[in-house]
Amino acid sequence: MRLTKSLPNNCLSHMVTLIDPEMTVARLTGIADGNHLHLVMHDVAELKEGYTTALNYDHVTALLDFGHDWYD
Repeated sequence: MRLTKSLPNNCLSHMVTLIDPEMTVARLTGIADGNHLHLVMHDVAELKEGYTTALNYDHVTALLDFGHDWYD
């Protein structure tokens, strides 16, 4: 993964991953499980049956909650 090569160890505390359901990404070393938000979605502009679009209520709510909890 290129991300791990471009960042010094322990420089991050939180991570947000926007990813296709068929892909996986490893959490970076030093980031706790609860500090890594996975938002799974398909790369589609229009709603299609069986697909998750990027801009939906659940994703926006999860991202806002994650950001809010980050500073608590």
